[in-house]
Amino acid sequence: MRKIITVMFLCAALVPVVSADAVDVIHFLITPSYNGESGFLYAPSAYVAPQNALTMGLHKFVFKANYGILNIVEAGLNFDFTSTSDVLAILKAGDLNIKARVLKEEDFFVSAAAGLEKLPLNLFQKINGQDFNGYVVISKKLDDMDASLGLKKNFAGVRQTSYLIADLSKVISDTILAVIEYDTGKFNAGIKISLNSNINVEFFIHDLAHIKDSQELGTFLRQDFIFGITYIQ
Repeated sequence: MRKIITVMFLCAALVPVVSADAVDVIHFLITPSYNGESGFLYAPSAYVAPQNALTMGLHKFVFKANYGILNIVEAGLNFDFTSTSDVLAILKAGDLNIKARVLKEEDFFVSAAAGLEKLPLNLFQKINGQDFNGYVVISKKLDDMDASLGLKKNFAGVRQTSYLIADLSKVISDTILAVIEYDTGKFNAGIKISLNSNINVEFFIHDLAHIKDSQELGTFLRQDFIFGITYIQ
């Protein structure tokens, strides 16, 4: 546990050395989440990548890229480099995200979006995987904060269940987004740091309930600690 706390303090120690222009909360929420679509840590936001914008992310050797279409739709691909270096196998095991914004908060008080998460490219062989989800989500910007609430539905596998998703985020020190998240029954937390207008780095913990059980630093880093970098152009 002491080693885990030390890692968290080392991540926090990076904050004072960051020097960049102040950024808006939505800047962070249109770059890829761990699951691929633009959003928070694991859960999606109701915002989409701007028209013709390319956003990319790398978290734990999982690469994702999204492209904005007409300011209302984003579509993207995910590829997992964790288990193999066989390029053909990686491409065949890839999956697709697509999200469409249906409400814009400038006109309707809240933003709302619906989408698909991790739809297998190799549909006929992979459709029984546990990660294929659909979701609806609403988000509301409140000055330098954003609140989000939604529902995620698992479409494949044995447990075809629905999950509540919720996020609260706030920009601190102009360039850092702090996030607390509830996603598919787990609480996650982390920070996103804007290095410049294009690049963010991210540190977050998946499933806070595991911290008290993680006595070994290696186990914690392997299972629950995520480092990522995201890019928008």
